[in-house]
Amino acid sequence: MDCGGGNNDVQAELDSVEAELDLVELQIADLLQKQSELTARKNALLCQLEEACDAAHPSASSSSSSSSSKASGDVSVMSKQEMQRYDGADFEWSKDVEQHLKDSFHLSKFRPLQLRAINLTLAGRDLFLVMPTGRGKSLCYQLPAVCSKGVTLVITPLLSLMEDQVMFLKSIDVSAVMLNSSSSKEHAKTVLAGLTDPKASFKLLYVTPEKIAKSKLLMSRLEKAYNANLLSRIAVDEVHCCSQWGHDFRPDYKLLGILKRQFPKVPLLGLTATATSSVLKDCEKILCVSQPIVLTASFNRTNLHYEVRIKDSDNEASINDIASTIKNRYKDQSGIVYVFSQKDAESVASELQNRDILAYPYHAHMDPVDKSRVHRKWTAGKIQVVVATVAFGMGIDKSNVRFVIHHTISKSIENYYQESGRAGRDDRPADCIVYYGFSDIFRISTMVVMESVGQQKLLLMVDYCQNVDRCRRSIMAVHFDEVWDNKGCNQMCDVCRNQKDFSTMDITQHARQVVQIIEVASSMDEKLTPLKLVEAWMGKGPAKRRKLIETTTLSRQQVEAVIVYLLVKGYLKEDFSFTPYTTYIYMKLGHKAPLLKSQTHTLSMKMKMKTTESGSAVKAAIAKNKTKEGKRSVQSAGDAPVGQAAKETSAVKANEEEVDITFDPVVMDNSCPPQPKQKLFKEQRNLSRKQDSETDKWAERIKKQLADRHGEEEEEGKKKRPIMPQHVVHVDVEINTVDNVGVCDGEETPAHPVKPCSKRKSTTPQRARRKPRAHAAAPDVPSQSPGCDTATNTAPSSPSQASIMSETAAEELCHLRNYYSKQLRRINYISHEYLGQPAQPGVLACIREPLRSLRLPSRVTISQTARSLWTRVSGRRKLVHR
Repeated sequence: MDCGGGNNDVQAELDSVEAELDLVELQIADLLQKQSELTARKNALLCQLEEACDAAHPSASSSSSSSSSKASGDVSVMSKQEMQRYDGADFEWSKDVEQHLKDSFHLSKFRPLQLRAINLTLAGRDLFLVMPTGRGKSLCYQLPAVCSKGVTLVITPLLSLMEDQVMFLKSIDVSAVMLNSSSSKEHAKTVLAGLTDPKASFKLLYVTPEKIAKSKLLMSRLEKAYNANLLSRIAVDEVHCCSQWGHDFRPDYKLLGILKRQFPKVPLLGLTATATSSVLKDCEKILCVSQPIVLTASFNRTNLHYEVRIKDSDNEASINDIASTIKNRYKDQSGIVYVFSQKDAESVASELQNRDILAYPYHAHMDPVDKSRVHRKWTAGKIQVVVATVAFGMGIDKSNVRFVIHHTISKSIENYYQESGRAGRDDRPADCIVYYGFSDIFRISTMVVMESVGQQKLLLMVDYCQNVDRCRRSIMAVHFDEVWDNKGCNQMCDVCRNQKDFSTMDITQHARQVVQIIEVASSMDEKLTPLKLVEAWMGKGPAKRRKLIETTTLSRQQVEAVIVYLLVKGYLKEDFSFTPYTTYIYMKLGHKAPLLKSQTHTLSMKMKMKTTESGSAVKAAIAKNKTKEGKRSVQSAGDAPVGQAAKETSAVKANEEEVDITFDPVVMDNSCPPQPKQKLFKEQRNLSRKQDSETDKWAERIKKQLADRHGEEEEEGKKKRPIMPQHVVHVDVEINTVDNVGVCDGEETPAHPVKPCSKRKSTTPQRARRKPRAHAAAPDVPSQSPGCDTATNTAPSSPSQASIMSETAAEELCHLRNYYSKQLRRINYISHEYLGQPAQPGVLACIREPLRSLRLPSRVTISQTARSLWTRVSGRRKLVHR
């Protein structure tokens, strides 16, 4: 036996050591991940310092034109000094470039990196250009196309982008054509013939990647143009779509590598506004480009103001906020509202139209003619707002867009940066507002679950939205591998403008509560959706689970913020369940959840407190005012004249269907009792419902069994009992009762005093349910002492009056209660003999809650209530005897 006990101790210690080792391994993995991130950041900073030093070298005569940019390439391909030579205007094509810049494009000068990119592509070099939206990427292939012999092939991912570019070029008398699925056969035949014609009328041909992948006729004509030296260059717009690591991966982009293999002497120019170094390396392999030159401009758009707003769970409220912002801040100014789905585009546009805002939807399933019409009218200023999915806007060239509002968060920081970048292309101030909602996270999560890094990118976007202490631009800078100083923001984001509007909160205990809830649900073979997890933590859900978990006192907004924070940091994770019709998301413990079992592990987050506190204060003030008004109405109803009391009673009934009132304990003597105390109605109703939820089904079964018996007793009771007033106040009678209740302050003993039937005080709250009645007859109330001023025919508006039903009913209830008390004590004694001494007093504790939770329909007499109570008691006693 001792040997067995020793083995058990050793096994227990071994299990403990293994569990501790698992925690240590998790901590090591976490630290290694942080080390990797910091090392990568360090290397990026060192590169930035090195380039800054090179730019400050005296020999860098042209460094001023790219002071805000970064140029990087393989050292063996091109040195720094040679790279800076392409900022000059001493090339053979420089005069044509300057002339067409002024005459065709009506521009006086280049923006940073534009001239360098143009000179490189005209020199026949392969180039990747990363430049913010609205900084003039399109000019880097449009101007060289005008200055070159032959045709420039431009691959773009969206029809709207094609239409926008061709419409702009035609407006400045630059000939451009496009081929897509909507092109007619005659138009396609003319365009394909022009590819091999040295005197072709067009300089740019826009096609989709699908056209390259599927049209053998197009590829044959391109090959002929290449052999005739009429294919001057290939421009791949939105080149990040090639990479699966990119935020907008398109499968057909992966097939574009055929272009460089078939036409190796044609320079390729890849353009994007959002691409990290890993994405560019992936694009280099996919497009079969060997050692391209990479030019990267600063991501910062100084004229854009970034803001994140908490999205109200009520869709009507969020639409009202958007409409109010557009009307008050952007009257008669153009903007875009991005939404999650095509259905949202239709509904939000309709809601904005109902609020007198000229808004039209734009999404992929619209008729092409309708899409083109909306696009043209919005560009011309005839439509103020386009409510669109991501199908609209990539490459849109409208300079006076004053706002871009995201009704739902984007699926990645890259997407958001590019979509919001459609604002303020004229360098005037513009606003980029995103509405961040808890449920939206999981809607988007089901959409990106199939993408290789979709979840990872979405969580980075969520982290951007939930951040309350870091400059919005600094988060973008880290994401795009750029050094950032917060002074560069110049208070052009909501965080920098409200730097002290947050506080640090220790959420270690909160996190453990969330983990406990998921563990309890898992032990019961239950799965919790994000919404169910929120409700369970706030005390809702099945009673059997509520007994095993700790609920929180945080507000709903704080609860959602904590759960999202745990999801972002890896303490929770999503689990997906697929059906033929939809995808469900359930919450599970993440890989970091075991760390919370260690007492030394702590977790804290920064959270906005101003909005929450003000909201709580407002709610508390409203509740307090309601309580005061309720007390005044209850107290004045007993002392007011007949007309006034009737008016106040009708007013209360019209506004409140159910009122919970708690009485003070009353000692049963002949003195006048104190006035009732009224507490917060909503809180008490919720508490009572939680306590009653376990027994509602059981009570319903008992009621069905007694239905026939009640019918017979009701007919007999009508002959014996006094006539009771109807439609007054329905009282749920409980086993603890008040035997004698006065009518008003200073009242003497009633004409028919009720003898005290127990020394025990009543501690159970009673409920008075008031229902609005259009014509409620005033009931007859027994006569009162002459010293009271209250009218005798007033409808009872307080529980103290409702308790005085009749002398006979009160006496019957008193006698029945004495009898039941004796029986309960007897059952309690028997249960001690059969069941032993429990932690609580016998079966009495088991049946106390069912007795309290009894619910009776209207017109049920007190005698029937008592008989129903006794039926329960008898049933419990039979179970004990068995």
